[in-house]
Amino acid sequence: RAQAIGAAVAVASGGTALSIAASVVSNKVNNTINAAIEQSSTDDQIDAAGNVTVAARQSKLNIDDVVAVTASVASGGTPLAGGGIDIDNTVNNTITADVSGPEDNPSTSTIVSGGLIEVTAEEKTTVDVDASNTTLASGFGLGLGISLLDLNYDSKVSSTISDANLDTADLTVSANSDFDIDRHRTVAVAAS
Repeated sequence: RAQAIGAAVAVASGGTALSIAASVVSNKVNNTINAAIEQSSTDDQIDAAGNVTVAARQSKLNIDDVVAVTASVASGGTPLAGGGIDIDNTVNNTITADVSGPEDNPSTSTIVSGGLIEVTAEEKTTVDVDASNTTLASGFGLGLGISLLDLNYDSKVSSTISDANLDTADLTVSANSDFDIDRHRTVAVAAS
């Protein structure tokens, strides 16, 4: 949860009444999640009667209830009112699942499984953002409201098998990325 509130009021009987309000919210998520089986020698081997799972998961990353509100009011003289909001959300995760065998002898069994071998990496991200900006210049003047919303998603999600000999009944290798924008709303109102 992240919130920012900005408010400004200016009153003048003559001359210029200047009112400026600003709100800035920044969320940055930068995680590294790694799951691996690394066989460094021919003596290292996994023998399993059932399933073997190598999973790296960011299963619930919620950037929610991000709210920024500004209100700016100027009255009298020549009223000038301005309000600004800048919301920046960045998700830059690295999620990897890897099975690797010895490079010098890839024919050696890395994993022997009587069931399924599953190598999977996944990320699920949900974003919910609300920006409200109101400016009012009472009289003959200028009201300006600006709301900026920036959503950056740059995660790297991968599953790999390299130099490994797998003895299994079934094999699944998957990498999934799911980025949902539940709600993003920007409202800017300016009046004079």
